[in-house]
Amino acid sequence: MQTILKTKVPERNFDLSNALQRTARARGISQLRLAAEVIKASRGRQRLGWKEYFLYGAHQPGLTPEQRAEFLGDSVTRAMNLALKPKPNGLGGLFTDKVLTDLILTRCGLPVAPIRAVASQVRLGGPYPVLHGQQELERFLAGTELPVFGKPAHGSRSVGAISILAREGATLVLGDGTRVDISSLANEILRYFPASYVFQDLMLPHPDLEQIVGPVISSVRVVTLRIDGEVVPLYAAMKMPGKGQMVDDIASFVNTLCSIDHRTGKILRGQDARRLGGTDMATNPVTGYRLVGAQIPHWPEVMQLALDVHEVFSQQGLKCIDVAVTPSGPRIIELNGSPQHGFYQKVFARGFWNPEIAPLMTAALADCGHRQATKDLPYP
Repeated sequence: MQTILKTKVPERNFDLSNALQRTARARGISQLRLAAEVIKASRGRQRLGWKEYFLYGAHQPGLTPEQRAEFLGDSVTRAMNLALKPKPNGLGGLFTDKVLTDLILTRCGLPVAPIRAVASQVRLGGPYPVLHGQQELERFLAGTELPVFGKPAHGSRSVGAISILAREGATLVLGDGTRVDISSLANEILRYFPASYVFQDLMLPHPDLEQIVGPVISSVRVVTLRIDGEVVPLYAAMKMPGKGQMVDDIASFVNTLCSIDHRTGKILRGQDARRLGGTDMATNPVTGYRLVGAQIPHWPEVMQLALDVHEVFSQQGLKCIDVAVTPSGPRIIELNGSPQHGFYQKVFARGFWNPEIAPLMTAALADCGHRQATKDLPYP
């Protein structure tokens, strides 16, 4: 039975044999030598898995051995993120609850997409209208002003997220053109996300950004560090929706990614999310716009907003802020206390432990008490 909402992240289709053959041919080495190289990276301090080696770009022709050694596996970067959290880690659950983070950010006067209502069988308090049960949810969907955006209060990678653009009687038109029955959508929301599902204003891209990414909002990701009490930017990147998508769904592997110079807001390179790391994408396939050198609007405000958000959570060593650049300026989409830095490696086509990133991470880790390599975290 086909569902309206995406309820799980699909598995990435990865052909290891093909990757080995093509890479060995491109680099002019044997598959046996390449396989030995991959095994060494997976068992050493990089802990770079077979898939990660290719999907993050460590296989690229032209890299020196030192540059290949800069690529890290997810288990290592997750350990770094954990080491940068306050001890004891009392904020872990906060950043997985979009309603709680919205309450804090709104109270601090930071710009977010206003929440219209929360569908929940358990949540009772808070300033938002709470929709209990099928009938209340159906009445909301039949009467609220459109467009509207919906997503689970808990979750990531765009699971369960939809945009609703129009209403035709008892039918809703979703952002990808799909038409669904109001009662069917309400039933799925309550069945798959009973704890809480959030409805908020649908954010649209700034006109200058729309030329680059198309009509659906793109998440600008800014990752920041706290070093010696000061919040500093670590890197910036962006996810751009693929054709027919209603969200910048990184889990579908059809969208475009790009790295951004956090000092200027200019795009450095595009990455085809369908292919191995290091695969350039010169233009956005949705708009045909050339990516390299394109300017993200309101960039100083985007960066300042990210720094301001991190200041709110003063005990966090690292913070990931996803920002929407709208006609009225930047707004916060959501926060993440443990972003996958494999995303950095894909969009920048270089290893995370490079000469620019490594000193900053080393300093931030030292501030949080991690000053030497351990079994769980073999860096710095």
